[in-house]
Amino acid sequence: QSELSIIVEAGKRECFHQYLIPGLNIETDYQVISGGELDVSYWISSPSNRVIFTEVRKQGGQTQFKSEEQGEYRFCFDNSFSRFQNKQVF
Repeated sequence: QSELSIIVEAGKRECFHQYLIPGLNIETDYQVISGGELDVSYWISSPSNRVIFTEVRKQGGQTQFKSEEQGEYRFCFDNSFSRFQNKQVF
């Protein structure tokens, strides 16, 4: 279990990588707590670059999935649509 608070700069993406084995139950949730209209895009991709989950310009969300592949999964927050506002995400 991990908790993070990050700043996703205007016009940028921030990704985190986690090595997983098959069969794990994974749950993520996030909340934009400051910046602009409190929205950010979020996606999760598998080691083979298959998109498992995606949300566009949301204030927060939650997802659950079971890992099917072994390898490095990518969890990304995207603020590339914002030209001036950094976003703080918890």
